[in-house]
Amino acid sequence: MSDEAIRRIKRGGAGEAHHEEIHAVPFEPGQSVLDALRWIRAHRDPTLAIRYSCTSANTCKECMVMVDGKTV
Repeated sequence: MSDEAIRRIKRGGAGEAHHEEIHAVPFEPGQSVLDALRWIRAHRDPTLAIRYSCTSANTCKECMVMVDGKTV
């Protein structure tokens, strides 16, 4: 059985008011933020738009995000 992790996502586009969403996501050791975002999109919110290209040996840097005010 997996644990849960709470993920807060700030959303909004250019010219839109930003808002925060809170999602409980199954957590497994070694899971990345990208894994959680992909799970949210697949199971909770298909409108969540994310970019990633994991087939190019981390060269796209799309998986760099702000976590607690730090780029990781």
